[in-house]
Amino acid sequence: MDFIPLAIPFFLGLLLAELLWSRLSGRAVFSFADTLCSLSMGTLSRLRGFLVLGVGGMAWAQLEALTPLPAWPLDHPLSWIIAFIAYDFCYYLAHRAGHRVNILWASHVAHHQSEAYNLSTALRQTSTGFLTFVFYLPMLALGVPAELMVAVGSLNLIYQFWVHTQAIHRLGPLERILVTPANHRVHHASNPEYIDKNFGGVFILWDRMLGTYEDERADCPPRFGLPHALGSFNPIWANAHHYWALLRHGWASGSLSGALRLALAGPETLPPPPAPLETVTAKPALGPGLTTYLGVQFLVITALGLLPMLGQEAPVPQTPFVLWLVLSLACLGACLDGRPYAKALELGRQALVLLGALVLPAAPLLSGLAIFALLSALAALRLIPQAPQGPGPQERPALNSAPHP
Repeated sequence: MDFIPLAIPFFLGLLLAELLWSRLSGRAVFSFADTLCSLSMGTLSRLRGFLVLGVGGMAWAQLEALTPLPAWPLDHPLSWIIAFIAYDFCYYLAHRAGHRVNILWASHVAHHQSEAYNLSTALRQTSTGFLTFVFYLPMLALGVPAELMVAVGSLNLIYQFWVHTQAIHRLGPLERILVTPANHRVHHASNPEYIDKNFGGVFILWDRMLGTYEDERADCPPRFGLPHALGSFNPIWANAHHYWALLRHGWASGSLSGALRLALAGPETLPPPPAPLETVTAKPALGPGLTTYLGVQFLVITALGLLPMLGQEAPVPQTPFVLWLVLSLACLGACLDGRPYAKALELGRQALVLLGALVLPAAPLLSGLAIFALLSALAALRLIPQAPQGPGPQERPALNSAPHP
């Protein structure tokens, strides 16, 4: 059983509580553009499963059928406890490899791009994690049922949500056993002292045992994000940019063996990306009108994306529906980045809804979406500028560091 859909209301409640804390405490730990990008990537990661059957799922099914060992009983508490601990150790190995192997980092880098650090960062999940399943295959070979793997894996991910915060400083003795906000802030930092440290998901014991632990230091506040900023709030580019770099440099190597060596080497083997032509801080502010428009569009897109997750029937056939949702998130990213084609792209997205309402069988939800699309198109004509525009200095945290004691 996947517990993540059940946890979504709690995620949102804690996110709102942290937002209230940041306002009351005067700490600038949120920015609209960054938060919207992180939430969009969370929605996008959940949509992936509705388009393709994962390679990992097929491998799990085959290995589960071939293993000669008896399946662990699902009704025994010890099965859950051992599987939970074993899964976290496998997660540590997968996570560590994800930082040290280019083809794995290309997927995991999406989680580390935010220069803010708040609970929305926890929802900034990759949509391309197709290879990490190999680290969990030994558990299945030992007889752990696939449904138990899914259950403890979702619990592991749910635990990791709350550690993405600056609202909690230290938790005393728990710091030595569990992953806490303090030692996970270290993991998200781009300071040379902190890079490739604290890989644990639930237990920090693996890092302490295997030499990858680093304590958060008062004299070295974390700087969050990547050493070389992405310079974009588009969730599609956030998922694809390192793959694109691997393709370019692999092609430039001139041989398949050279491309494979690069894919299996560490991320430091790639030259740093060119600096964005226009930095985030150099762009003008979005403005209250466009901010409201993008926020409303995101809420509608996310609500529609939850329909198949909750077992509800989509208003159109599932594959084109999910592809339209992906296009919608890409449009929001283009608006956040201030791309000159953002208005045309957004108007085209709304036109697809109107076209769908004309050619598909009438449905109350689709008719309502058509009315919303028409009103949205009129608003987009007025609010989305033709000239490049994007988030200004007030759209990113003023202080990118962990809280002081």
